[in-house]
Amino acid sequence: MRLTRLDLLRFGKFTDKSIAMPHSASDFHLIVGPNEAGKSTLRNAIQDLLFGIETRSRYNFLHAHSEMRLGALIEHDGNQLDFIRTKARTKTLMLAGGAALPDQALTPFLGPIDRTFFDQMFGLNHDRLVKGGQEILSAANDVGQILFQAAAGIGSLGTIRDKLVQEADALWASRKSDKREYYLAAHELELAEAALKHSTVRTKDWQEASTAVDTIAAQLKTARDHYDQLTQARYQLERVRRIAPMLTTLDLVESQLDELGPVTALPDSASAQLAEAEHQVAIGGHSLHLFESQIADLNGRISLLHPDVSILARAADIEALSATRQQLRDVPNDIAKREGEVRVLWQDVQEATRQLGWPVEDEAAVGQRLPGNLVGAAIDSLVRSHEALVQALVTAQASCRSRQEEIRALDAEITSLPVADLPVALIDALACARALGDVLAQQKRLDGQSGRLKRDLDSAALELGHWNPGLEALRALLPPTQDETNVLIKRRSDMALTAATLGARLAEVAAEVQNLQLEITQYKATHHPVTLDDVTQGRARRDAAWHVIRGGTVTLTEAGASYEQTVTQADALSDQRHDKAQEETELQARLDRLQRLQSQSAGLAALVQVAAQELIQLDQAWDERLVALGLPDM
Repeated sequence: MRLTRLDLLRFGKFTDKSIAMPHSASDFHLIVGPNEAGKSTLRNAIQDLLFGIETRSRYNFLHAHSEMRLGALIEHDGNQLDFIRTKARTKTLMLAGGAALPDQALTPFLGPIDRTFFDQMFGLNHDRLVKGGQEILSAANDVGQILFQAAAGIGSLGTIRDKLVQEADALWASRKSDKREYYLAAHELELAEAALKHSTVRTKDWQEASTAVDTIAAQLKTARDHYDQLTQARYQLERVRRIAPMLTTLDLVESQLDELGPVTALPDSASAQLAEAEHQVAIGGHSLHLFESQIADLNGRISLLHPDVSILARAADIEALSATRQQLRDVPNDIAKREGEVRVLWQDVQEATRQLGWPVEDEAAVGQRLPGNLVGAAIDSLVRSHEALVQALVTAQASCRSRQEEIRALDAEITSLPVADLPVALIDALACARALGDVLAQQKRLDGQSGRLKRDLDSAALELGHWNPGLEALRALLPPTQDETNVLIKRRSDMALTAATLGARLAEVAAEVQNLQLEITQYKATHHPVTLDDVTQGRARRDAAWHVIRGGTVTLTEAGASYEQTVTQADALSDQRHDKAQEETELQARLDRLQRLQSQSAGLAALVQVAAQELIQLDQAWDERLVALGLPDM
């Protein structure tokens, strides 16, 4: 009998699958496929096709028993039969067109063989081949060996069997020996497991280390708080030490001044100016020395510190939060004060409504009675102008009364004077003198104003330092307005804050990537997951060994052992991957997360670089503008 076509209509995982096996010069068909491809399913399908589908067939996981179908086209002695096998107790054969066939329709093609004989002769698999070979080789008498040699065409079976027994004993036996390869490999495995156990970080050790780190961090925070308290106390003592010599000097100077007695009176502002200048010089010199020593001390301490880079990167955020906290610290008290002010203002509003003759109403009703913005602005302007006019009127009335008193006094003096004719030149001189007013007072005021302006000019020149090109050059400059400067400062501060925030986030992502890589390494070392690539590589080695054997480069006897080893390894990897599917899923999830974090880190790095480049461009634009103004590096 010849099988020309096999139809897996509804069997196992196959649906409407047809396999053609046409005639050829070498009429031999080899079906090859990876594990789980369906080779064993195909072998059992041929048996069920010829001898009926088993009552409790295990190939119903996709199609129910009642729906299982197989079909084929078979040939024998020039006769052909295209039929279908169904799952039932009787009448399981039918033609492809649907007509029923008797149960003995396959007898002319199969002959007297039954399912058991067919399975033993043509349904062999790897396990049954190994078992059958062991049964034949286990023959202890010469007759069994002679029969096997005659059937297989193999000579010197006993010698070969003895060598195989010796080789097997060298590999493994129930008695432990340092010369057997199994126990040598087992010893190496024990050493490797001990090394793995020694290098694996236990959860308890990690928790203890983490607890120790937290304890040290708490102690560091306590030490820093104590250091801040000592620093505040030192500042207070420093202020006392700095002011005490000044008070002593003041007492000494006052005693010396008392010993001098009366001295020439200086302008009222001379003493204050001198004292202020000396005070500023003393404070400036001492502060300069103190700040220089503090800078040196702080630089030394900074060099000894090993701060957390991620915390320093968030310095701008921390300072902003601290400033916000300082601003909002007195908000509850301010709210209470404002509420008190609101009550006082509401009493003023009620008094004003009473004066206007309005009825007693709530805030909304009073707001409805108030005039619009334009009328309100006009009223405010009139009120302010009225206050100014009233003040001017009072001043004018007082001045008028004073002048009237002066006139009356002058009239009395004139009346008491003897009558005389004044020269015209004297009258003109008196008129010019009256027009000039108090010349001495005006000169004193102008001198004081000139001195104050000169001091302001000198102070501004000192602040400019080496950027002072001279008064005329400064007058010719066209510096940016205060609004433009504020916009540039705010823009650079925002960009610096953005760069710092991105840098901090980049550091966090890099730390997460490093921790995840360590976690993946520890997970692989602990669970030994088998990936799809490992299985694919094992099968590739198996297929390569088979191609070498099939190509005739080496004989089956030479490459048989290595081929069986590659097959065993490939099957073991496939079984391990199937058994450790959960571990592989968890490992793949970690790898996917690692890939996302790496992609996010690359994006953050690009953003940080862009922000840094924009900062550099802003600084370059500012430097170019200063160079254009003639004030480089300002």
